[in-house]
Amino acid sequence: MQLVVICIIAACLVLLAINLADNLEERSIRSGFGFLWHSAGFEISQTLIPFSPKDSYAAALLSGLFNTIIVAIIAIVLATLFGALIGIAALSRNPSVCIFARTYIEWVRNIPLLVQLYVWYAVFTQMMPSYQQAHKLLPHVYLDSTGLHFPVIQNMHSTGFISILIGIIAIYIYRFTQKRHENKRPISIQSVLLLTASFTFISWTIYSSSFNPPKLTNFGFKGGGVLLPEFLAMLLGLTIYNAAFIAEIFRAGVLSVPAGQREAGSALGLSYNIVILKIVIPQAMILIRPPLSNQYLNIVKNTSLAMAIGYPDLMSIANTIINQTGQAVEIIALTMGIYFALSLLITTFLNHRNKKILQNMGR
Repeated sequence: MQLVVICIIAACLVLLAINLADNLEERSIRSGFGFLWHSAGFEISQTLIPFSPKDSYAAALLSGLFNTIIVAIIAIVLATLFGALIGIAALSRNPSVCIFARTYIEWVRNIPLLVQLYVWYAVFTQMMPSYQQAHKLLPHVYLDSTGLHFPVIQNMHSTGFISILIGIIAIYIYRFTQKRHENKRPISIQSVLLLTASFTFISWTIYSSSFNPPKLTNFGFKGGGVLLPEFLAMLLGLTIYNAAFIAEIFRAGVLSVPAGQREAGSALGLSYNIVILKIVIPQAMILIRPPLSNQYLNIVKNTSLAMAIGYPDLMSIANTIINQTGQAVEIIALTMGIYFALSLLITTFLNHRNKKILQNMGR
C-alpha cells in the first residue's frame, strides 16, 4: 500500500510538471534562475546591506532576507520578555493586575495580526506629528511621522567588527573555561588576556569613530539613523500579538508545577514573588520550551504579512520581482525554500538546546 501511494504521488507530480512546462511554453515564459543575476531596477526603502537599483535580483532577495531576520529576532526577544511579564501578571494575587493581564491576553489573541498591523501602521504614519513637532524620547532620539531617528557611529573601521568578534569569542572561551573547571580552578591567563584585548579593541574603535546624531533642519532630520514607520509597525505588531500567546504559555507552564512546590516555599518563609521566580518558573521552563519554540516559528512565518504595510521583507521583495519578471514559479519556490530553511534552522537549534538542558538535569 505504501508503494502504491508513493507511485500515485509521483504520477501527480509528473503531471503537474508537464502541465506547468506546457503552460510556460504557451505563454513564452522562460524557466530557470538565470534572471536572478539581472539588474533589479528598483530601490529598497530600508536595508541592512548596501543596495542600489543596479544590483541584481539575488541581492534584492538577500536584502529582504536580512530585513526578515532582523525584525524576527528583535520581535522574538521582545515578545518573550513582554509575554513572560504578562503571564506572571496573570497569576498575580492583585486583582487589578490579574484582570488587566487576562484582558490583554484575550483581546489581543482574538484580533487578527493583519488588522493589528494596519492599526499600528496608521498610528505611526497618521497620528504621529510632523518633524517640526517631533517627540523627543531621549537625548538625540526623536519620533515623528517619518520614523524613529537616533544617533549612529560613523567611520567605524573594519577593526571594529573584528574586535567585536574577538570579544564574543573571548567571552565564550571564558564561559567554557568556567563550566569545564566548575569554578574549582582560577580562570586561565589566556582567557584573561583575550578579554582584556577584546575590550581594548572595542574601546579604541569607539574612540576613533565619530558620533553622528540626527539634526533638525527646514526639510526634516539630517544625519543619524532612522527606523521607518513600516519597520516600527511590523515590530510592534509582531511583539504585542505574539506576547499574548507567549503569556498564556508561561501561565500554563507555571500552573503545571505541582502546588506542593509553592507550599514548600511558603513553609520556608519565602515570599510569593520569590517562590514564583526561584522555585516555580525554573521547573516550569521544562514544559514551556517546546510550545515556546513553536511560537518562535510562528513569528518568523508571520513576517510574511509585512508586504501588507509596505515593509520590504523577503515576501514583499519576492512579489515585486514576480511583477517585473513574471518568473512566479521560480520565485515562489525559492521563497518557500528560504522560509523552510529558516524554520528548520530554528527548530534544530531549539531542539539541541532543549536536549542539552535535559541532559544537564539528568533526564
